[in-house]
Amino acid sequence: MTIAFMALLAAVIADRVNWVAGRALLWPLVVVGIASIAWWIRTEAAGHGDLRPHALVQFLPMLLLPLMLFMWKGEGCRRGISGWPSALTPPRSSRSSATTTP
Repeated sequence: MTIAFMALLAAVIADRVNWVAGRALLWPLVVVGIASIAWWIRTEAAGHGDLRPHALVQFLPMLLLPLMLFMWKGEGCRRGISGWPSALTPPRSSRSSATTTP
């Protein structure tokens, strides 16, 4: 889950902020996520299980993602927020009601 959150954060940075920055941050963010798990395991073995770095890695992207989604217009998402209702509605039938026969 940690790796997925870090990859998602890098993808949103690439789409919303800067493609080069998102691509450059992918592997460092993944390494930070893995390091937070390693820190948790190491401190758990020592008897006090410090979850602070892991909690930061888990919850900081969940706070930053909505901010980035609303502050910057995405290059990959052409519709933006106004296209969401039309994306959620079912597609129309290819046949019109006037051409159907009883």
